[in-house]
Amino acid sequence: MYVCLCNRITDGEIRRHASAAVCTPGAVYRARGVAPRCGKCVPMLRSILQEALKSEPAVNSDSAALVAPAA
Repeated sequence: MYVCLCNRITDGEIRRHASAAVCTPGAVYRARGVAPRCGKCVPMLRSILQEALKSEPAVNSDSAALVAPAA
């Protein structure tokens, strides 16, 4: 499901970033190489990150590297 229509960010992408130790909306935007536009998605983005972090085991810093998003 698309969470951020402006930047075409899905809930799955947000969860993948959360599992890579990216735990703020701003960090998700930066990891995707975009910036927030209208901001309406931020509350949902935060909620998904919090939910994902609660269900994920702790990630060590060695595995926290992000891979560039597919074009």
